[in-house]
Order: sequence, then C-alpha cells, then structure tokens
Amino acid sequence: MQGGHQPLPDLSFPKSYRLRRRLEFIRVQRGGRRIRCRAFTLCVLPNDLGHARFGFTVSKKVGNAVERNRTKRLLRHAARHMMRELKGVDVVVLARPHTREHDVEALQVQLRQGLGLLPMPERKGGRRGDGRGRSRDRSSPRGSGASGGGRSGPRGGGG
Repeated sequence: MQGGHQPLPDLSFPKSYRLRRRLEFIRVQRGGRRIRCRAFTLCVLPNDLGHARFGFTVSKKVGNAVERNRTKRLLRHAARHMMRELKGVDVVVLARPHTREHDVEALQVQLRQGLGLLPMPERKGGRRGDGRGRSRDRSSPRGSGASGGGRSGPRGGGG
C-alpha cells in the first residue's frame, strides 16, 4: 500500500491508529491536556497526522492481568467507534481502578464527553461553576500564606 496510513476498515484498530512506543505515551502524558472522567483520565495532544491515535494505560491498581486485559479490550472497543470522528490528535486513556465496573456503552459516552464530541452532563453541587477551573477567587489570601498552596496534610506542604 502506498502513502502514510492505511484507510480505516470498519471496526479494526490498525497500527497506524495506535500509540505504540513508550516515548509517544510519555510525550502525550507530559505535554497533553488532561481531562478527567469518571472511569478514566484522558491525555490529549495534537498531532500532524490528520487522524487520531489512541494508547491505553492500565496499571496494576485496576486488578490482575486478566482484569487489566479485559479493561483494555473494553476501552479499545469504546474508542474504535469514534476514531473517524477525531482528526489530528493523540489520545492516551489512563484507566482508573473502577474502570472495569463500567460497561462499553458507559465508557463510550464518557469518552465522547471527554473528547468534546458530546456535551458534559450538569454537575450536582460540584465545586466548579463552568467545568473549566476553580471558581474560588485566587486573589484573596487563605491561611498564613507561607506555602501559598492552601493545602494541608502529609503531602500538602502547608502548616
């Protein structure tokens, strides 16, 4: 076959549509925008390829090898239905421990919402107003101000 990438068959996941090297995953995770969903976190970074590429990371926190592989299969299945809709982005899907509790349809909805293909649901009593950041006014001092972070606890550094 000539040219860069092969045409996308119906429901396959060809190599040209996957992130395969460790450095590709690291580049997307460090330089990309993070979008947190209930079942996973997305890292999204533009690419110059004209089509989307997906990579999946499922840590041992998700479960044993059987559960991790099943989770990856579910995530791949959810992603393959929207590969044609996305253009020019690399996406790393970081599974969270309870990802395996969701079915494929729920994962597809969350993936579409996270990637901006569906509107986000209204939050009930959430901290954030428009979903884009903290709504608290950062100009007002909070606490003694030495640490600046306003966090406390074993890793917070405040206090």
